[in-house]
Amino acid sequence: MTTLSSHTDPSGTVVAGAVVTGAAAEGAVISGQPGKGPRRPGASRFSRIWRILWRSMAFLLLLLLFFLAGILLALRNENVQAWLQDEANAVLAASAEKSGLHVRLTRLSGSLPFSMQVGVELADAHGLWLEAPLTTFEWDWTALPGTIHISGLVSHNPRLLRLPDL
Repeated sequence: MTTLSSHTDPSGTVVAGAVVTGAAAEGAVISGQPGKGPRRPGASRFSRIWRILWRSMAFLLLLLLFFLAGILLALRNENVQAWLQDEANAVLAASAEKSGLHVRLTRLSGSLPFSMQVGVELADAHGLWLEAPLTTFEWDWTALPGTIHISGLVSHNPRLLRLPDL
């Protein structure tokens, strides 16, 4: 039920109002509340655009985090590590033509990219001169992006077969 009423305030202005009671009052929206002022038509559009933009940015950030987590998990996969070893050996073989130093990875494992275990063989024109079947690298990530800094290097059972001829 709605009741209309009006009265005169002390300055002589007539004030009109409505009183809503019953079931209609549950879903009633009161407009023209004191202190809020009139609503601008563009304000709701701006807030809606801002809300969409904010949600989109949050979604993209979450997507990026899932992507990075997927990469970190993939780097711990044996098949991905074998592929990386093959790719690294191809790059190292191409650079050996210029330098005369042949480097080959015989093993690549560990919690890439933070620490890794590699097996390394070094050869020159006369053949193999150094074998290091298990070498552990630990990276210092504080030096990035300018340089790569190895904070720890431990080689287990390396064998120097002869002095290199470089």
